[in-house]
Formats: sequence, C-alpha cells, structure tokens
Amino acid sequence: MCTLTFIFWGSVYNLSAQNDISKENKYKVSLKGGASISGTIFNSNDSTQVMSPFGYNISVAPTLQIRKLSLPFNFTYSDNKYNISYPYFRLGIAPSYKWIKGYLGNNTINFSKYVFAGLNSFGGGIDLNPSIFTLGFFYGRLRQRVFVDSTNAKYHLIKPQFSSYGFAVKAGIKAKSVRIVFTYFSGQDKVNSLPYINSNFNIHNKKNKAIGSEIYIKLTPHISFLSNAGLSILTRSAGAGSLDTLLLNSGEEPLPSWTKIIENKPNVSSSISYAFDNSLRYNSKAVDVALIQKVIRPGYESMGLGYVNNDVKQYTVEPALRLLKNKINASFSFGIQSNNLLKKKITTTKNTIISANANFNDQKKLLLSISYTNFGLNMNSVPRFQDDSISIQNINQTFSFNGIYFIVKGKKESKSVNLNVSAQSSQEVYTYNAFYNKKFKSVYSNLSYSINKQNKSSFVGGLNYNLSTNFFYQFPDQLFEISSIGIFSTVTKSFLEDGVWLNSISVNLNSSSVDHDKKHLAFGAGFNSSYRLTKKTAASLNFNFTSTKIKNIRLNQQYASIGVTQTF
Repeated sequence: MCTLTFIFWGSVYNLSAQNDISKENKYKVSLKGGASISGTIFNSNDSTQVMSPFGYNISVAPTLQIRKLSLPFNFTYSDNKYNISYPYFRLGIAPSYKWIKGYLGNNTINFSKYVFAGLNSFGGGIDLNPSIFTLGFFYGRLRQRVFVDSTNAKYHLIKPQFSSYGFAVKAGIKAKSVRIVFTYFSGQDKVNSLPYINSNFNIHNKKNKAIGSEIYIKLTPHISFLSNAGLSILTRSAGAGSLDTLLLNSGEEPLPSWTKIIENKPNVSSSISYAFDNSLRYNSKAVDVALIQKVIRPGYESMGLGYVNNDVKQYTVEPALRLLKNKINASFSFGIQSNNLLKKKITTTKNTIISANANFNDQKKLLLSISYTNFGLNMNSVPRFQDDSISIQNINQTFSFNGIYFIVKGKKESKSVNLNVSAQSSQEVYTYNAFYNKKFKSVYSNLSYSINKQNKSSFVGGLNYNLSTNFFYQFPDQLFEISSIGIFSTVTKSFLEDGVWLNSISVNLNSSSVDHDKKHLAFGAGFNSSYRLTKKTAASLNFNFTSTKIKNIRLNQQYASIGVTQTF
C-alpha cells in the first residue's frame, strides 16, 4: 500500500535590484544575475528511503559592475541529506578590475592542466595580467573532509577523506603568439580534520609538491604548437619512515637527488611521476589537423586535480572538415593507446582508438548527427543521496544517432519526425566504488512525432526501447539488467494570451523486465507548471510519480518540487 504524504512548501523571496541603472549614471553601475529558492518532497512505499523526505536549495549569483570593476558573487546552499551526507554549501566571489582578478570563497581556478585545475576550492587568491605578464596565487581548502559514521549501515559505500589545504603560484608571459607559464603547487591533508578513522579503510594523510608548465607558440598564421606538462612528488603517508625514498613501481631505484629541491622531506611512501601532452595544429577555413602526443606515467597524481587516468601513452591524429557552406561538419580522431609504461604488469594493453562526429544540416528540413568513440572516461557522483560517492567509468564504446525530419517548418508551426539512438559499454575503474571492475552497458532509443505551435502548445509522442545495466537504490550492492519497451507522450499548453502560464503533462507506459524475469508493467507520470509573476520573476511546480517492480516488489515513488527564480 502506497501512502502519499503531500506537503506544500514554498517561500517567495524576490530579490529585487536595478537591472540596468541608467547609462547616464556617471558611475556606470549595473547589477545582473539571478537567484532561486526551491523545496523538494519525496515519498515512497519502500522502507529504504533514497532521498530525504524534505529538502531545499538556495542559489544566488549576482554580478555587480562598476565601470571596469566586475564583482561576480555566487552563493549556494543545498540540504537534501541522507544519513552520511551533509548539507551542501558554497559561497564565493571573483571580483575583477582591468587586469586584476581576485578570488574569495568557493571558486574553480585553473593554473596548470596537470598540477592545479578543475577543483572547486575554498580560499583566497589573485590573478594579475598586466600587459603580457601573468602572475597568480591561491591558498585555501582543496577538499572538504568526508566523515563516515561506522554505525551507519551504508558506511562501506563511501570512502572517508581528510580535508586538504594547499597553495599554488603561477608566473609567466601571455602574448598572442607566445605563452610560457610555470606553476608551483603544494598541498597536504589535515590529520585532525577527522575525529577518528574507520578501520575498514586504509587511508593516510598525504602531502604533495608539483610543478607545471604551459608553452604555446604560434609558428605561422595557420600553425601552432602547444605543450602542457606536470611533475609531481606525492607522499602517500606523511608519517612514514624518513628513509631513502623509492620511485613507485620503478624497480627500487632511489629518487634523483635533485628532487629534494622540490620535496626536502621525502620518505619511503614518496614517489615521483610526470605527465605531458604536446600538440601541433594546422587551422584553416575548411580544414583543421592536429597531431597529439600524451603520456601520463603510472602513479601520477596531484592533490590540486581531480581524478587522473594515469599509466597511459597515446598518439592521435585529429582532422576536421567543414564542407558545403557548413552544411556538413565532421571531426575525427585516430590513434594508438597503450598502458604498462613501466613494464611491471603481467600484460600490456594496446588499443587502436577511434572517434568520429559528423553533422548534416540542409538548412531546410533535415538534421542528422552521428558519433562514435571507443575510448574516454565518464565521471559521476552516485547515487544522488551520497554526495561524495564517485563513479569513474572507462568507456569502451559509445555510439549515438539523432535525426530530425521537418514535415512542416514555419515560423508559427512545425511538425517533425525524430529518431534518437544511443548505446554505450563501459567498466567501473574507481577502486572505492561498490561496483569496481564491473561492466555496464546501455541502449536508449525512441521514435517520436512532434508538433510545436509557437507560444501556444506542443505535443511529443512515440515509442521507446531501453536496455541497461544499473542498480536500484533499494539494492545498492547489486547490478541488474533492465529492459523496457513502451510508449511516451508529453503535452505542453500555455494559458492566458500573453503566455505567462505554462503547463506540461508527461506520461510513459512500458513493459519492463529485470534480469530477464517475467515482464511487468512499469509506468510514470509527471506534471510541470510555471507561472511568470513578473517579467523577471517566475514560479514553478513539478510533480512526478513512478511505479515499477523489482524482485516481485512493487515500488511506488512520488517526487514534488516548488520554487521561485528571479533574474535582475
């Protein structure tokens, strides 16, 4: 028996601001951006709640412009916690004036591709770019701690981690035809950031020193060279014995003596490794060609980066074409890839890598796109209610096709037939994921017919077939092969002459099976409504219901959200 608990939650909080203070204002002040506040409700007949029954999110992102001084500001707070997770909070500002840019709070800063890039860090920094010179500095928290309470039944699904702090410095020159920039990074875990460490996990406090470089040279108007490199000395346990350090997986060769210039206190857990990529590119109006070399040595890691797919050597050729006045656009990548660079593994994997993308647009009635690749990485945070559980899947093959044929294509009305097919096979490579080394596959396809009457209504309906390897939140340690075939439809209708009210209803009905068992009925329905309160303020209400069967258990779930957005 499913009991639906309906709770109405909402708060209309309009952030008003002067969008464009008169241009005649001698201070030339303007405030632009947006803000939103929303609440969510989740309910299920299953005792295993996959989401908090109640959650909310607040986001504010204004930018204050005073002449040439820009003050972008961002604030995000999300509370949809479930047991081992915790509220999600981010606050940051990145003011800029002419060639000066500052960082305070949460910001994503990119100094060096292989040393310090891609992390949303919390701290302070500055980036100076006078004339052709560039100088930057940042200090702050690189990663937030993840504390896992061992009394929680799901503790084994998340790896705890210390909070880590560090700093980065970059310096160099940046001109149109030449760019030479060097970066130094230093980071370390804070041991006292965790009250205790669960014995089920073998984690140590790390420290890291790294140097990165970026070199770009424009050889001719059409030919350029780019090189990115990183050298990292990683100490995997700062408390290990201070003996002669050994190069990881290197046949017990000692670290070179010059490395003490970078890391003056190495120990037996310290290792040195490097990564680089070089590219030579030719660009013209109709044809591009790139020759690329990439090498990432085994064990390469920098605390200033996210996940790095190391132990890889890759050589590729990447041509691109633009034909028939851009009606046809195509890009390709061909090359070879291998691992086991230190020859310490039993086997060496050598792959021929291929990637191809092509688009055709006759600019009248037909749109076609097709893509294929047999390499890559797919990174996700899973499941939804576990903020710090990571999935990193090595993509073996991916294929997609999308086609649209317009039966009618006009300014007021369009009718089209749409075909979409995508397939992917991959393998989990993140050691601490519950499905480490497991293989995944998926096929999603649909054939639909759509009608779109501009500013009034739209309809989409058709057939779908799906096949995937996945998990259910109710059985987080098990993988299932799920297949379904059925129909779907979405109707959207605007009300009132000025179109300020918009509603859509979606329905799907499928014959589904799990692990080739007896087929059963799975269905879902959704309702989405938005109302424009003013030209810059809108309210939204969403409700979704799904019902499926797993191991002879019928699962019914309801999800609702309400929110207000404001632009200014």
